[in-house]
Amino acid sequence: MYNLGMPEQKDFGVEHSALEKDIERLSAEIGKKSGEKVSLETQKEILRSAIGSRIYREPKEIDLSAEKEIPASAEAPSAGASSALPSYAQDLSADFKLRIEKLIDLAWHKGISSAVAEARRSGVFILDAFHDALTDKLYDEFKKRKLIK
Repeated sequence: MYNLGMPEQKDFGVEHSALEKDIERLSAEIGKKSGEKVSLETQKEILRSAIGSRIYREPKEIDLSAEKEIPASAEAPSAGASSALPSYAQDLSADFKLRIEKLIDLAWHKGISSAVAEARRSGVFILDAFHDALTDKLYDEFKKRKLIK
Protein backbone atom coordinates (compact mmCIF):
# COMPACT_ATOMS: atom_id res chain seq x y z
CA MET A 1 0.00 0.00 0.00
CA TYR A 2 1.38 3.43 -0.90
CA ASN A 3 1.06 6.70 0.90
CA LEU A 4 0.42 8.99 -2.04
CA GLY A 5 -0.03 12.13 0.03
CA MET A 6 2.88 14.39 0.71
CA PRO A 7 5.89 12.23 1.46
CA GLU A 8 7.33 12.51 4.92
CA GLN A 9 10.37 14.64 4.21
CA LYS A 10 13.57 14.49 6.12
CA ASP A 11 15.32 17.77 6.75
CA PHE A 12 17.97 17.16 4.10
CA GLY A 13 18.21 20.86 3.26
CA VAL A 14 19.10 22.39 -0.08
CA GLU A 15 21.89 19.88 -0.69
CA HIS A 16 19.39 17.05 -1.12
CA SER A 17 16.59 18.96 -2.85
CA ALA A 18 17.18 17.13 -6.15
CA LEU A 19 16.85 13.79 -4.37
CA GLU A 20 13.65 14.94 -2.66
CA LYS A 21 12.16 15.83 -6.05
CA ASP A 22 13.27 12.45 -7.43
CA ILE A 23 11.62 10.66 -4.51
CA GLU A 24 8.38 12.58 -5.07
CA ARG A 25 8.40 11.74 -8.81
CA LEU A 26 9.21 8.08 -8.20
CA SER A 27 6.54 7.84 -5.51
CA ALA A 28 3.92 9.23 -7.90
CA GLU A 29 5.10 6.96 -10.72
CA ILE A 30 5.04 3.90 -8.48
CA GLY A 31 1.59 4.81 -7.17
CA LYS A 32 0.23 4.83 -10.73
CA LYS A 33 1.72 1.41 -11.53
CA SER A 34 0.63 -0.48 -8.44
CA GLY A 35 -2.64 -1.55 -6.98
CA GLU A 36 -3.57 -1.34 -3.34
CA LYS A 37 -2.61 -4.90 -2.46
CA VAL A 38 0.80 -5.84 -3.80
CA SER A 39 3.54 -7.72 -2.02
CA LEU A 40 6.74 -6.07 -0.83
CA GLU A 41 8.66 -7.93 -3.54
CA THR A 42 6.30 -6.56 -6.17
CA GLN A 43 6.69 -3.05 -4.74
CA LYS A 44 10.46 -3.38 -4.96
CA GLU A 45 10.22 -4.57 -8.57
CA ILE A 46 7.98 -1.62 -9.43
CA LEU A 47 10.58 0.72 -7.90
CA ARG A 48 13.39 -1.10 -9.78
CA SER A 49 11.46 -0.68 -13.03
CA ALA A 50 10.80 3.02 -12.40
CA ILE A 51 14.48 3.67 -11.71
CA GLY A 52 15.49 1.51 -14.67
CA SER A 53 13.30 3.53 -17.02
CA ARG A 54 15.39 6.59 -16.11
CA ILE A 55 18.71 4.79 -16.36
CA TYR A 56 18.18 2.89 -19.60
CA ARG A 57 15.89 5.27 -21.54
CA GLU A 58 18.70 6.38 -23.88
CA PRO A 59 20.79 3.24 -24.44
CA LYS A 60 22.86 4.88 -27.19
CA GLU A 61 24.34 7.19 -24.53
CA ILE A 62 25.77 4.28 -22.53
CA ASP A 63 29.51 3.83 -23.01
CA LEU A 64 29.91 0.17 -23.93
CA SER A 65 33.69 0.44 -24.18
CA ALA A 66 34.33 1.86 -20.70
CA GLU A 67 35.30 -1.46 -19.15
CA LYS A 68 37.02 -4.35 -20.76
CA GLU A 69 37.35 -6.50 -17.69
CA ILE A 70 35.85 -6.46 -14.21
CA PRO A 71 38.71 -7.28 -11.83
CA ALA A 72 37.87 -9.27 -8.73
CA SER A 73 39.34 -8.29 -5.44
CA ALA A 74 42.43 -10.17 -4.30
CA GLU A 75 41.13 -10.11 -0.75
CA ALA A 76 38.15 -11.99 0.61
CA PRO A 77 35.07 -9.88 1.33
CA SER A 78 34.71 -9.02 4.99
CA ALA A 79 31.74 -10.15 7.04
CA GLY A 80 30.60 -6.54 7.38
CA ALA A 81 31.03 -5.69 3.71
CA SER A 82 29.38 -2.54 2.42
CA SER A 83 25.63 -2.87 2.54
CA ALA A 84 25.15 -0.27 -0.21
CA LEU A 85 26.44 -2.68 -2.83
CA PRO A 86 24.56 -5.63 -4.32
CA SER A 87 25.83 -9.00 -3.11
CA TYR A 88 27.47 -9.86 -6.46
CA ALA A 89 29.58 -6.69 -6.21
CA GLN A 90 31.07 -7.56 -2.82
CA ASP A 91 34.05 -9.38 -4.33
CA LEU A 92 34.94 -6.68 -6.87
CA SER A 93 38.13 -4.69 -6.67
CA ALA A 94 38.17 -1.73 -4.32
CA ASP A 95 38.19 0.62 -7.33
CA PHE A 96 34.92 -0.76 -8.72
CA LYS A 97 33.26 -0.74 -5.30
CA LEU A 98 34.33 2.86 -4.79
CA ARG A 99 32.98 3.89 -8.20
CA ILE A 100 29.56 2.40 -7.41
CA GLU A 101 29.49 3.96 -3.93
CA LYS A 102 30.43 7.37 -5.38
CA LEU A 103 27.54 7.10 -7.84
CA ILE A 104 25.14 6.38 -4.97
CA ASP A 105 26.54 9.35 -3.07
CA LEU A 106 26.14 11.53 -6.18
CA ALA A 107 22.50 10.44 -6.49
CA TRP A 108 21.90 11.35 -2.85
CA HIS A 109 23.51 14.79 -3.15
CA LYS A 110 22.88 15.90 -6.75
CA GLY A 111 19.92 13.74 -7.76
CA ILE A 112 19.39 10.60 -9.78
CA SER A 113 19.80 12.32 -13.16
CA SER A 114 23.32 13.51 -12.32
CA ALA A 115 24.33 10.08 -11.07
CA VAL A 116 22.82 8.37 -14.13
CA ALA A 117 24.74 10.68 -16.48
CA GLU A 118 27.98 9.78 -14.72
CA ALA A 119 27.14 6.06 -14.52
CA ARG A 120 26.52 5.92 -18.27
CA ARG A 121 30.15 6.92 -18.81
CA SER A 122 31.33 4.10 -16.53
CA GLY A 123 30.22 1.12 -18.60
CA VAL A 124 27.42 -1.40 -18.47
CA PHE A 125 28.59 -3.41 -15.45
CA ILE A 126 28.94 -0.32 -13.24
CA LEU A 127 25.61 0.98 -14.57
CA ASP A 128 23.85 -2.28 -13.69
CA ALA A 129 25.44 -2.46 -10.24
CA PHE A 130 24.52 1.19 -9.64
CA HIS A 131 20.91 0.42 -10.67
CA ASP A 132 20.72 -2.46 -8.19
CA ALA A 133 22.40 -0.53 -5.36
CA LEU A 134 20.25 2.56 -5.92
CA THR A 135 17.08 0.45 -5.98
CA ASP A 136 18.01 -1.16 -2.65
CA LYS A 137 18.91 2.16 -1.03
CA LEU A 138 15.80 3.97 -2.28
CA TYR A 139 13.59 1.02 -1.31
CA ASP A 140 14.91 1.30 2.26
CA GLU A 141 14.30 5.06 2.19
CA PHE A 142 10.74 4.58 0.86
CA LYS A 143 10.02 2.10 3.66
CA LYS A 144 11.48 4.45 6.26
CA ARG A 145 9.22 7.26 4.99
CA LYS A 146 6.25 4.88 4.82
CA LEU A 147 5.83 5.47 1.09
CA ILE A 148 5.88 1.68 0.78
CA LYS A 149 4.12 -0.43 3.39
